[in-house]
Amino acid sequence: MRLLTTAALCVCVLAAAPARADEPEATAPGCAVKRTATDAAGVGSFTSECRWAVAYEFVERVFSDDKLLEDASSKLGEGVDLGDGRSINVHTPGFPIADRQITLESQREALPGGGFRSRYWQSARQAPLEPGRVQVAIDEGVWEVRPAGGGGTTVHYEMRYDPGGNLAPWLVRRFEAKGIADSLDDIRLAAEALAARATPAQAAAPHTSQ
Repeated sequence: MRLLTTAALCVCVLAAAPARADEPEATAPGCAVKRTATDAAGVGSFTSECRWAVAYEFVERVFSDDKLLEDASSKLGEGVDLGDGRSINVHTPGFPIADRQITLESQREALPGGGFRSRYWQSARQAPLEPGRVQVAIDEGVWEVRPAGGGGTTVHYEMRYDPGGNLAPWLVRRFEAKGIADSLDDIRLAAEALAARATPAQAAAPHTSQ
């Protein structure tokens, strides 16, 4: 299964202004991304809250389809399912930042009343790094995706991420929230594209996934 993580690296927003304590650090249509903590090493934790005007059916399909997820995000590079509960995930921020690699494990469960929770964490068994890649130091998070009233979808996402390597913490802080917001919007747009292509019969048909 393709890991449901967002890459927090986005080179194009280094000039972003810091947010006040009472406002999100970054936004995307229907989403707000807030920093909840920063540890002594400068590693940030974030919470994102989204409400999208797209049916849960199509959002869930994107999360359940490795190919759709990979195609949706310009910040996700190669993803490899190792077949033993682990997956190699590569974040591709673009020049001049080197690609980041991490091996992750994940677990998904149904939520009472509909929707699902998916948690991911760094595996104790890391795959060897490919040449030119940097080992991600920390990548862990949890998604909660639920159907909402009026036919929409709510998404709650918490994550903690340290890209590793020699990137200075202050530099990472300048672009990580925007990177999360952009990745969330990629998923929303992918779900909207599915909904736009669906026939009325397809939209009404139940979709099941493990």
